[in-house]
Amino acid sequence: MERYPFTQLPAGGGVYVVEEDGHPLHVGETDNFQTHWRQRLTALYELGFTRRGGRLSKPITVWFGPLMPNSPAARARAKRALRRALTRSGVVPAGRLRDTGADPEAIEESDGRGLPSLQGLLPPSDWGVQAARALGLAPPRRSDARFGT
Repeated sequence: MERYPFTQLPAGGGVYVVEEDGHPLHVGETDNFQTHWRQRLTALYELGFTRRGGRLSKPITVWFGPLMPNSPAARARAKRALRRALTRSGVVPAGRLRDTGADPEAIEESDGRGLPSLQGLLPPSDWGVQAARALGLAPPRRSDARFGT
């Protein structure tokens, strides 16, 4: 997963995690990250949730992991796997992720079959490393991450 400045959003589909104060708040998926987030940021501006200059009142970080193939089924499986990883690893208590479209029972009852590998989809943040270790994955390394400027 990579972190990008909002002026250089990548196009393409995948999964993303919104983080505030170093804690994941939301896991989402989109067929085009650039379009999706530009629409969200425009809506925040139009609703008055941004300060002068387009800044949010509280900073957030959005991590994006591109998926290939970029199909609705692949994105849904990856989103489900990320949500499951975050709750099962103890990074986020069950039911605390903000996602109106998620079914917490389905996530917790999943046996893991059919879920994609999360290798490469966890960011090199503290919680990404914790989730990877709890799941027996190689922890993402900060030296491997490419950050936008």
